[in-house]
Amino acid sequence: MRAGELLVAAVKKLDVCWSPDLAEAGVAAFGVKFANRLGYRDVELECDAINVVQAVNSKHKGATPIYLFYEDIIRASLDFNSFICKHVKRGENVVAHCVARWETTYWTERICMSVFPQSLVALVDLI
Repeated sequence: MRAGELLVAAVKKLDVCWSPDLAEAGVAAFGVKFANRLGYRDVELECDAINVVQAVNSKHKGATPIYLFYEDIIRASLDFNSFICKHVKRGENVVAHCVARWETTYWTERICMSVFPQSLVALVDLI
């Protein structure tokens, strides 16, 4: 596998109204659990929400609902050989934001593996 290689792209739509912080934590938890589900052993979570990165890296505990997502990420990360959670600037996360806009009218999840929309491939090639 090459650095920057596109392996999987997935989006999951939920009919909920979350705060931006809760949505970022939920997306990160979905991504980590999805990587685990697919059997990846070395995972790097890149997130443009600094609060998510800090909470996961410090294994911070709390009593509000957002901490359930943080705990899910931390728990899932224990199954990997290596796990890194790092902050990236929003502008460096354009592929993730593109995937988040995918249409999922007929399904809750949309997953692409090995065959990707040409627009996504072109965007990855630009990075």
